Amino acid sequence: MRKRSMTILAAAALAASLTVGGCGSKSPEAGGKFGGEKGLTVAPSTEAETEAETEPELDEETMDLIKYNVYIELNNDILEVLNNIDYYFVVVGDGEEFALLPDTGLTYGYRIVGLNTETLDMALELADMEPSYGEMDAMVKEMADPLRKLMESFSEISSMHGAYADNQYAKPKELHPVILEAAMEFGPIAYEYYDAVTVFANERAEQFREELKGEGYMIQYYASNNIDLTRKIISAIEEQDVWDENITDMDLTAVRPLYDELVASVEEFNTVCADNDQLVKESLSNSKPFDMLFDKQLQAIEWMIQQVESGKPIEDVSLEPLGSISHVINTMNECVDRYNTVFGD
Repeated sequence: MRKRSMTILAAAALAASLTVGGCGSKSPEAGGKFGGEKGLTVAPSTEAETEAETEPELDEETMDLIKYNVYIELNNDILEVLNNIDYYFVVVGDGEEFALLPDTGLTYGYRIVGLNTETLDMALELADMEPSYGEMDAMVKEMADPLRKLMESFSEISSMHGAYADNQYAKPKELHPVILEAAMEFGPIAYEYYDAVTVFANERAEQFREELKGEGYMIQYYASNNIDLTRKIISAIEEQDVWDENITDMDLTAVRPLYDELVASVEEFNTVCADNDQLVKESLSNSKPFDMLFDKQLQAIEWMIQQVESGKPIEDVSLEPLGSISHVINTMNECVDRYNTVFGD
């Protein structure tokens, strides 16, 4: 079901502590979703509030940034759900009746991870707020129900551990029709959302990098640039309709210059990370905020190029070995995860 080259996206930098006012009457205690990890709260509004006690409303630019980051985070949760769907049907048949597939050598719940619905809840709340994101707002609302069912079902599966066979697979039999129906409804919308948010994110990222460069935030600039160049390499491969099964068909003509650009960008990234003044400017205490992940990314691409040049096919693509396109994508996703950790909070 999943597009094999789908990759997670990077968030824009978000101020560490924001207070949302004027966004409805919900407070965190009353069911508002802007509390907790994001450092966001929804200020209650009462006539008894004094001017000093009233939190200022967020400006449109800040609300736009909040909404953008939540929609990006939702996209990344969606990719996890699509992965779960793939792994589920590796073990379970896609018929209406629950049935484990024979001879897979895998157990029920193989590689399925649990996800909470916090980001989905935030996205639903933001979908009715300004600024409008047009079709993306509509898609968030449309896929919310099947997405929630999938998240809750997969969370139940991931928490079963070895108890899935209890009472003759009673719980898996109960969950299967829910997953099957929700997956059929969710899949097409999920891909549409991914395509829309990716185009939007790429446009935003280019603009955001220019702002970072202009303001001298060069560590974050080069980190974002490294991710963008890797994504371009993956896109250049995707355009050839090449994957691990036919990796030797890859034409490296478009890949090599992008790889050379990435090498130069990673070198610049490592240089600015060694500048203590730059670290202080960007509030980073660690001179290796990415723990050499971008160097690992370069190595993954280099191994892939060598695999193509060898003319030898990959023997078992399911292992996602060194030299595979899958390994390049997995490594890039590690980089994006770290970017969101370092710069996204």
